[in-house]
Order: sequence, then structure tokens, then C-alpha cells
Amino acid sequence: MWLHKDITQTKKNGQNFIARREANVRIIAVETNCSINYNEAATQEVFIFSIQNRMEVALTLKRTPRVLVAKPGLDGHDRGAKVIAHALKDAGFEVIYTGLHQTVEMIVEAAIQEDVDVIGLSIMSGAHLPICQKLFQLLKEKGATDIMVLVGGVIPSRDIPALKAMGVKEVFPGGSDIHAPASFIKQQLSAEAMP
Repeated sequence: MWLHKDITQTKKNGQNFIARREANVRIIAVETNCSINYNEAATQEVFIFSIQNRMEVALTLKRTPRVLVAKPGLDGHDRGAKVIAHALKDAGFEVIYTGLHQTVEMIVEAAIQEDVDVIGLSIMSGAHLPICQKLFQLLKEKGATDIMVLVGGVIPSRDIPALKAMGVKEVFPGGSDIHAPASFIKQQLSAEAMP
């Protein structure tokens, strides 16, 4: 049943599903007795899995970690960033995606305003070294060096040691497992939460 030109409502297995189309992305919501949980997948099992993951992460870490996924510079390839954002969301994280063509200043400002635990940079342009240098300089100036930084994209293996020396916690070059960033973040934040 269409509620609006871009919003539809259906019923499956006794659950109300509300779907909304946004710029070629279909976002699905399932109504529960406490809130509406968004997910791109269309099966009830995936919704339950996502809700369980969020609860598991929140219980383990005593909160829901926030991750900012950003595309710095003029790079216009954002499919990988969107896929990772959805994978992180499905793994139980709260994800803020800044969109394309962000300056390093905009990324740092958004990270501070959103009070994120992690900044994930998706860089395909080859400018990862100067971008990360500037990012860490700004994080230091703003007193936000406690934010974990991850980098993914087209990153030559010879540049990984230099990125880690700057302070990047982990690098996920092309071909990395889609679930690797979520696992790494959970592991790092769990270790930090231990007394």
C-alpha cells in the first residue's frame, strides 16, 4: 500500500514494513514495539540480526559506538564507502556518512560535532598520505586525538607503514573482507573498555 509517492507500507509475518526510496537506494524500516530500525535488506531475519548486533555491541561496550565514514577530496567513487557504512550499521554501529567531496576540515568538524569514536576514510585518489597528515594535524589542534582513524580504498602496501606511523589504527586496502573494519573496531573498543 502506497502511503506517499516514495513511501510504501506492507505487512509480512505480522510485522509492518515501511519502505522509502531515496536516490536509487531503497531503505527499509521494520516497526518494533520500541522503535523503527532502518536497514537496506528486505527480510525480517536481517532486521532481527541487525537489531541483535546493535544490542550485543551496546551491551559489550556499554554504549553504541559511532563511526563517521567520509570521502575526502575530489574522489567521486563512493560505492565502497556506502557498502562499508551499511556493513558497519548491520554490525551494530551508529554510522554517519558525510557524502562526497569533503574537505579534511569538514570531516574533523563533523567528527567532533557528532562525537564519534571512529573516523573511517575511503580514499581512492592516491592522496591518502597528505590527507591523513592534515587530518591528524587538525585532530591534534582540536584536542580530538582520542578518535580512532581507519583508512580504506586504493592504498599501496608500501604506504601502509607510513600511515600507521602517523596514527592510522588500521588500513583496509581494496579486496579486504567487508566485515574486517567492524571486527577491528569492536576488538579495539573492547580492549579500551577493559579496566
